[in-house]
Amino acid sequence: MSLRRIAACVLAGATLTAFGAAPAGAATVLAKPNPGGPSITSIDVVIGPVWSVGHRAKASGHVKAVETKNIAHPGETTSLIQVTGKLWDLDPGSKCAYFEIRAKFKGEGSPASVYKKCGTGNYQEIDFRVSKPLKHFDKLKFRVCQVGWHSTHPTKCGSWITPIHH
Repeated sequence: MSLRRIAACVLAGATLTAFGAAPAGAATVLAKPNPGGPSITSIDVVIGPVWSVGHRAKASGHVKAVETKNIAHPGETTSLIQVTGKLWDLDPGSKCAYFEIRAKFKGEGSPASVYKKCGTGNYQEIDFRVSKPLKHFDKLKFRVCQVGWHSTHPTKCGSWITPIHH
């Protein structure tokens, strides 16, 4: 699967409407070839803010995907999918902010990476990266939840957001 096709899926609108409570214009998609030549294609999706149920946890940031053609081996590509951003805990009580992300590849499970921020007043950096051939890529999804200070079971989760998919 090419990055251009993934960008076409994003631009089709199904993923952009998934932002729900986000203000208009909160999602921006840029799909462009490298001006120096056709060897690099990239997309950049601005996300957020994305909220937990009750608006006590919030995340925002970027989803970037870059596909580079391998000059030494024509027909092969290298790709990097990266999610960067910030996670805020807005609950002065006993819950923490929780960000869960899954990158699914064909024929494989989708292991989760999680970020947790306890306490108001600052944010937790989000930096998730995966590098595999895009032909194996199926979808990327994430959600914002709350979780207890000593728990790993999320509650009050917002909807799963799928900013890029096959």
